[in-house]
Amino acid sequence: MPEMPMQGQEAHKKKGFELGGLFGKKKEEAGPDVAVIIGQVNEVARRLRILESRYTELNRKIEVTEKNMLNERKRVASELKTNDSDVLDIKKELNDLKVRTDMVVDSLKGFAVKEDIEVIRKYVDLWEPVNFATREEVEKIVEEKLEEKGK
Repeated sequence: MPEMPMQGQEAHKKKGFELGGLFGKKKEEAGPDVAVIIGQVNEVARRLRILESRYTELNRKIEVTEKNMLNERKRVASELKTNDSDVLDIKKELNDLKVRTDMVVDSLKGFAVKEDIEVIRKYVDLWEPVNFATREEVEKIVEEKLEEKGK
């Protein structure tokens, strides 16, 4: 292939063609700098890693929170059962106390009233049972009187 003079080659290069054939080959236009693109890709990758770590940390926090909520729910449910049991025990004791109180009230109804006791006291004071004699004392007195008459 015949070579073109130097001036011709340079002229073609300036027009955007490379030499190397009959028609020449179009030279690729210079695009954005590769280093800039790599830097941008690295920056995007770094940001992505940060976002992934934040996402992972948030998921971990959510799991811990859910675990704590479940534990707290179990504890509260247990306390509620205990409280319910305590309330039932107190209700049973209160009912038992009511029954016993009713029994005491019923037995108190069988007692004499104050007025009845006052009436009995007046009769006892009137009769003076302290001055009553026993059978043995009466028999002894009768025997003594009979002996006195018999003498």
